[in-house]
Amino acid sequence: MAVTASSGRCKVNEGTRRSSSVGCFIGNPDRAYELLGWKHETDLGVGFNKMVDAFKDKLNQQQCVTNRTVERDFHHMAHKGHTKGNDY
Repeated sequence: MAVTASSGRCKVNEGTRRSSSVGCFIGNPDRAYELLGWKHETDLGVGFNKMVDAFKDKLNQQQCVTNRTVERDFHHMAHKGHTKGNDY
């Protein structure tokens, strides 16, 4: 799913398993419905892609804020004459 959501730009690196790692997860949504009356409304793949898109949006928002802050600080320092050498 990660590779598909990244349009093939994602590389999966499997690390060494630790003794505390769980090898397999098994779930049954019927049991959740029986006990809680809960039923999923979103397909796993669709939900995963929505999560990835939300992370991308947040990352882009943070990058925009960072770029504006750097530009503001650079212009402020340029007006004070601090743009020579390694002053920045």
